[in-house]
Formats: sequence, structure tokens, C-alpha cells
Amino acid sequence: MQYLFKNFPFAIILMISILIMLFKDYRKPVIIFCTIPLVFVGVVAVMLLTGKTFNFVAIVGTLGLIGMIIKNGIVLMDEITLQINQGVEPVTALIDSSQSRLRPVMMASLTTILGMIPLLPDAMFGSLAASIMGGLLFGTLITFAFLSPILYALFFHIKKDRQMKKEILVAISVAGVLFGLSVSLAAQEKLSLAQCREMALKYNKDMAAANKQTEAARLMSLSYKANFFPNFTANGTGIYSTADGSLGVPGGNLPVFLPNPATGELVSSGFAYFPGLNLDYKVGTVYSGGIQVEQPLLYGRKNPCRL
Repeated sequence: MQYLFKNFPFAIILMISILIMLFKDYRKPVIIFCTIPLVFVGVVAVMLLTGKTFNFVAIVGTLGLIGMIIKNGIVLMDEITLQINQGVEPVTALIDSSQSRLRPVMMASLTTILGMIPLLPDAMFGSLAASIMGGLLFGTLITFAFLSPILYALFFHIKKDRQMKKEILVAISVAGVLFGLSVSLAAQEKLSLAQCREMALKYNKDMAAANKQTEAARLMSLSYKANFFPNFTANGTGIYSTADGSLGVPGGNLPVFLPNPATGELVSSGFAYFPGLNLDYKVGTVYSGGIQVEQPLLYGRKNPCRL
């Protein structure tokens, strides 16, 4: 934002210098620049009607309005000067100039205003279109219908009668009230629902405590819902060994027992020869693993049933 207004004073000085060189008078540029602040009346009104935010692009559009309003003022000042130089009475020249230049300038402004309508729904350039439409419409009307002729009559001491003085004072008062109303409306901060909630949580202890309880209940609900999902458990074991070995069983005579047919008891009936046994073994790699799956069938009791 600071880069946008960094060279703004230089631009204003340059525009004033060009107007002074154009009119060879300092009063006419002052009259034109006095109409510029009233552009904000239209800008604020349209911003409130459309619900747009006065963001960066809206500021750019408002700055662009300065050139448009200055152009309209130059057209009107030139026409007034031309008629006065032709010998027309000053009061008549003010009224006729405003009437004759209002239609062409207003038509040109309407082409710009209507051309901005397609940009209104746009998320980025909608505020720019709203600022240009409102500022240009109100600025054109106030320049040609009220303020410029009145200020011209005051700066150049054009007088007719007391009734005209009263009308001039009334018009200036109305313009001042409109400008003050627009400034007060623009100064009001527009809070979003989230900002209002943050302020309420900050300054209301009961609401802050209720918000913490709500958050705790939400987290507890999430933990309960997680219990409904299957629980997977996996484990595995691997053993690797390079050890070799052997196991030998010596041979010999082994006793032999047979049942007695009369009593059924085992009685010794001799010996049998066992030649012996030699076992050689080698341990390599051994793997073992398992997967366990638990799915809750019923939840809500103290001890849920699991499968």
C-alpha cells in the first residue's frame, strides 16, 4: 500500500501545475479539486449497496476517478469561460454551460459505468467496478449540477440577488452534509461473523468457558468414533544362525517287556539290541509372524465386545 501512495503527492502537484498552465489561473484548478472529495459519497454508497470491500483494487479505481473528474471539470470550466468571453451574462453562462455540457459528459460517463457492470460479480475486480461506477456517477452529477457552478460564482464574485445567495449556501450545506455522512460511514468498521465471535470469546468469560467445553466434547466424540474402526496388530520374528552340531544316541541292549496273558501285567521277556543313532543338524534362518484384527461389534457399554 505504501508504494501506491509513495508518488501520490508528486502526481497531485503535477496535475495542479498542468491545470494552472492550461487556464492561466489558480482559481479554476482549485474549483476542480474541490469537487474531487465528493466522489467518496458515491463510492461509499455503492460499496454499501453491493456489499463489496474497499480493498486494494477499489483504491486503485478511486484514484483513477480523480482523472475522470478533473477531465469533466476542465470541460465545464472551458465552456463557462467561452460563454463569458462571448458576452453572455455570468449567471446565465453558469446555468447554460452546466446544462449544455451535462448531457454529453453524462453519456460518456454512462458508457464507462455500464461497461463496469460485467465486472461486478468478479471476486477480484468487483470492488474496483463498484468504486468507479458510484464515484463517477455521483461525481459527474455533483460537478455539473451543483458544486462547480456554485464555487465558480463564489470564487469569481458573481452575484445576482439574495435568493441566489441562499440557494448557494443551501447547496454547499447539502454537499457538506453528504460528504460528512460518507466519511462517517466509511469510518465504520465492518466486522465479519468470525471477528464478532473472537471478540465475544475474548471479553466474555462464560462464553470462553463454554467454547472450551464444546471443543473438549468434540475431541472426545472424535476419540469415541475412532473406536468403531478396526484395530490391526502385526508382529514378526526372524532368527538367523550359522551354528552346526550333531547329536548321538549310543547303542546297546534294551529290555523288552511283554504283557502276561493271565494277569495283564508287563513282565520282562529278554533284551533287544539297539545299534545307536547319530544326528547331524544345521540351523539357518527361521521366520515367524502374525496379524491380529479387532473389530468392535457393540459399543456403548463399559466393556465393548470385540471380535
